[in-house]
Amino acid sequence: MSIHPYNTCITQLPLIVLALSAHGYSGEPKEQSLKDIGFHGGSVFEVKFEDEQQSPVLFRFHKDGRFDFMDSTVVFLLDGAHWRVEGERFRIETAKNLDWEANGTISGDRLTGIRRRSANGEMKKFSGTKIDYSAYQFPLKPNEVIVEMRLQSYVYDWDFPDPNELERYVGAEDDLAISDDEVIHGFIFKVTRPKKYEGQFVTSHHDGTLPSGSASAIAQLGKTYLWRTDSRVIGKRDFSVCSIALHWMKEASDDSDDPRYRPWFVQIPKARAQDSK
Repeated sequence: MSIHPYNTCITQLPLIVLALSAHGYSGEPKEQSLKDIGFHGGSVFEVKFEDEQQSPVLFRFHKDGRFDFMDSTVVFLLDGAHWRVEGERFRIETAKNLDWEANGTISGDRLTGIRRRSANGEMKKFSGTKIDYSAYQFPLKPNEVIVEMRLQSYVYDWDFPDPNELERYVGAEDDLAISDDEVIHGFIFKVTRPKKYEGQFVTSHHDGTLPSGSASAIAQLGKTYLWRTDSRVIGKRDFSVCSIALHWMKEASDDSDDPRYRPWFVQIPKARAQDSK
């Protein structure tokens, strides 16, 4: 029996370690103008790993030398990570306590290299293509959708929310008066778009501030959010989704440039979106 990540409670977010290395590379990169090799900070590459079916990730080389990467769920900010270049080679350096090494080759709009983990020596090839970050949209995984949903109600029961009490939770008239993190133990959202899922509930349990963060910071009553999720959790009333997964929601009114939230129903007029599948 497989456990889907959207239904799994995570008490500590995993540090996903990606590394790039190349055989035979040694020595410190020499100072050289980036213009000489046709590579400039601010470039973003879509990267895929050999023999992996996972969604691609984006490698982001910032102009100030910082490096981070993102997948369709979250941006991973690697504290202290930065990139350097030597000819057509690049090197990513991180804090000494991170278990990875990074080297690779850039030629024009193509990036290639090998990921290597320091602890076990595991290596995996990867390749990437430079993308237009302003227009990029992560491909949806099988069964994955992006929905717009409104926070209908908090759940204030001290125990794990009872699926049989969903109507009582939604009908509570004192919801708007209570936003104390210490008494919030669940969320109930109602999907507003796309039309296929309109009116269905999305339920989530909240294990408290220490393991899962501030409930009122995750979502506020009456506000509408975009959420990328497995379609199989939509309509379920069992509160199996952990609220940690809700940290990756984005307010629907937020116009910030983020390729994780560029679904088709955001790019077209709302009137048309309501009538779309």
